Amino acid sequence: MSRAVSLAVLLAALSSVSADSRRPIKVTKEAVKDEEGFRLRLSEGTDESAPSPRATPAAGVPLDDAATKRVLDRLPALPAWSAPEDERPFALRESSLPAPRPGRTVQEPFPPPSEVGRPAAPDQGEAGPLRVLRRSPGGNVPLAPSLSVTFSQPMVAVTGHEDLGREARPVRLAPEPPGRWRWVGTKTLLFEPSRRFPMATDYRAEVPAGTRSAVENGLALAEAAVWTFTTPAPTVTASSPKGGPARREPLLFAAFDQRIDPEAVAKRLRLRVGATSFLVRLASGEEVEADAGVKSMAAAAEAGRWLAFRPTETLPAGAEVTLVVPAGTPSAEGPKTTPTEQTWSFRTFGPLRVSGHRCGWNDQCPPLSPWQIELSNPIDTKAFRKEMVRVQPELPGRKVQVFGPNLTISGASRGRTTYTVTLAAGLPDIFGQTLGQPATVSFTVGTAPESLFAPGGPFVVLDPAAGPRFSVYSVNHDALRVQVYAVGPEDWPRFQKYLQEGWRDKSAAPPGRRLLSTTIPVQGEPDTLTETRLDLAAALPGGLGLAVVVVEPVRREGGSRAATVRGNEWQQAVRVWVQSTRIGLAAFADDQSLVAWASSLADGRPLPGVTIALGGSGAPATAAATTGDDGLATMALPAESNGQLVARQGTDVAMLPQSASWWSAGGWQRQKRADEVRFFVFDDRHLYRPGEEVHVKGWARIVGAGPHGD
Repeated sequence: MSRAVSLAVLLAALSSVSADSRRPIKVTKEAVKDEEGFRLRLSEGTDESAPSPRATPAAGVPLDDAATKRVLDRLPALPAWSAPEDERPFALRESSLPAPRPGRTVQEPFPPPSEVGRPAAPDQGEAGPLRVLRRSPGGNVPLAPSLSVTFSQPMVAVTGHEDLGREARPVRLAPEPPGRWRWVGTKTLLFEPSRRFPMATDYRAEVPAGTRSAVENGLALAEAAVWTFTTPAPTVTASSPKGGPARREPLLFAAFDQRIDPEAVAKRLRLRVGATSFLVRLASGEEVEADAGVKSMAAAAEAGRWLAFRPTETLPAGAEVTLVVPAGTPSAEGPKTTPTEQTWSFRTFGPLRVSGHRCGWNDQCPPLSPWQIELSNPIDTKAFRKEMVRVQPELPGRKVQVFGPNLTISGASRGRTTYTVTLAAGLPDIFGQTLGQPATVSFTVGTAPESLFAPGGPFVVLDPAAGPRFSVYSVNHDALRVQVYAVGPEDWPRFQKYLQEGWRDKSAAPPGRRLLSTTIPVQGEPDTLTETRLDLAAALPGGLGLAVVVVEPVRREGGSRAATVRGNEWQQAVRVWVQSTRIGLAAFADDQSLVAWASSLADGRPLPGVTIALGGSGAPATAAATTGDDGLATMALPAESNGQLVARQGTDVAMLPQSASWWSAGGWQRQKRADEVRFFVFDDRHLYRPGEEVHVKGWARIVGAGPHGD
C-alpha cells in the first residue's frame, strides 16, 4: 500500500463522519514490514473534556422615546464639526528616499550551487628539521610591546590556541613580566605583557633544544635558539626651563621615557654654575599648581614619569646654569641605571638692557621695513605703554608691538633718513625691573628699490566715472615710456601669446595698431610711492574702446639722454589690456551652456537689448543671443574653443575672456565631464609582521557626471 493510497483512504474515511458528531476520531499508525509506506487505522474515540455550559443572557426591555431623551440630555454637548482647529490636513509620513541607482547588474543563481570545494590541506610547513625562522625583539630596543617567535613547522593543532601554561610553551623568557602567551596561527607564538616589557631591563629568551613540532614524523629542534634584548635606562624627554632668562629660584621640570622614583632621582640631580654645584628639592603640589607652564607640562606627561623641583638656595644673577642628570640615575621599572650623564642649560635673568637692534635683511633697511629692538629680558606686556617708545623724526602710522624680549616698530619710514628711537627709563620686564635710564638706538633707512606696477592684473576694466585714465605706481623712477595700441576682441589670443613669450623674446611686440608712444616724467619724491595717471583719451574715442598699454621705466642719465633700465626691464614693465566700457559683463558656464549677464557699470541695473556673442570681431560668431529685461542671455557652448565673450550695445563693446591669465590661454567652450571612480579599501588589522597573511576588502563605485549624474 503506497503513501498516496493510504492518504486517500484517510481522507475518504474522515469525510464519511457525520458533521454533527462530537465524538473524536482516533488515528493510529502501524509500521508495515513488507510494504513500503505506513498503514492508518480509524477507530471511535472517547470524550476527553465536556463542553462548558453557556450563560443565559439577561432579558432586556427597550426604552421608550421619553426615557431615551432623558439619557441623551445628560450627555455633554458635542463640539461643532466645522471648527477651524478641526480642519487639518491628513498627517502623512515623510516619503521614502528614492531607491539608489544600481550599477552593473550581476546575475547569480539562487540558491547558489551546492558544490563545495575540497578544503585545502593543512600547512605542513617547510620540509626538513624544525627551525626558528623569526624572533623579535632583539638587541637594544627603545620599546618592547610584545615578544613573538615563528617556527618553520606547525607547533600546535589548528584548535590549540588557548592560553598557555608555563609547561606548555616552547619558549623560556627571563625575567618574565606578567602577561599572556598564545599562538597566532599554528607556527607563531606571541607573548603580550600586561602593559609592555618593563624598561631598564636585560631580557634573555630561549627555545630549548629538542623542542618538537606537531607535524606527523616532525623532527625536533637540533640546537637551542637563544637571543637577548634590552630596554633602555631612563632618558630625559622634556625639560624646563631652557635658554632663558629664568628666575633665580626657578621651578624646574623633567620628564622621562619611563616610570621613575622622584625622590631617588632628585637626590642625584645637580645644578652647576661654573665650578659651584647647587642641590635641589622636590616641589610641592601647590608650587606646581601655581606655575602655569610646569602645570601644563605635568598634565601632558604620563603619571609617574616626571618630577618638579627647585634649587635649595638662590642662584646667581645673569648666570649660565647647567642641570645635570648624572650617570647611575635609577629607574622604577628595572635594574639598569643611566650609563652617562644628561644635561640641559638655561640662564638666570640679569639687569634689563638693550642687547641689540636690526632692520630688514642683509644689512639693508629700505623704507617701510619694520625695526626690531631686542632686550635682555622679556618685557612686561601688561605694564608696557606705547608712550615708553619715542621716535625722532616723527614716524607716520607708527605701531609698536611687544613679544617676549623683542620690541617691533613699524610705520611709513622715509628713505635716506636716520631715525632715533628712545626707550623710557621706566620700561619694565617680567621680573619687576626697569631700564633705570633711557636707552637710545638709531636706524638709518636707505634707498627704496626701484619698482613699477599697476593693480588689477593683465586685464583691467576702467571705472566709467573716472574717464579714460589709467594709473601706474612707481618708486625711484624718473620717467616712464608709454605705448598704447588700439585692439579688438580678436587680438586677445595674440596679447596672451605676447605675455607668454615676451620675457624671453625681446623682439616680441604687442598686438594692434600703435596710437601713442611717448615719454612722461614722474612727478614724485625719491623713495616714495608715486601715482602717475595716464590719459588714454586719444586711444579711446568717446571714452570707449579696447587698448593695450605698455609702460616701461626710463632713467635719466647725464641730464639729457634717456635710456631704458636694463637687467630687469621685463619685470619692471606694466603690460595690460585696458577696457573702457559702460557694460558690466559676467558669465556663468557649465558643460552645456553659458549664461551671460549684462549690467550698467554706472548704477548696476540690468541692460536689455545687449547683443552677446562668442568669437572675435574678425570671425563669425558661433553662438549669439540678446539680453532680456533682466540682462540675461543664454547660449549653447561650442565643442571647440571660439574666442571670447563679446557684448555690444551701439558703439560700446565689452569683452570677457574665459581666463585673464596668460598661462591658461583659451576661449569659452564646452568642458566635457567624465565619470569618476571612487574606492575605499580597508584591511583586518592594519599592522602585520613579516610572513603574516593580510585580508583586504573594500568597494568601488562610479560617480556619474552631467545633468543626470550623481
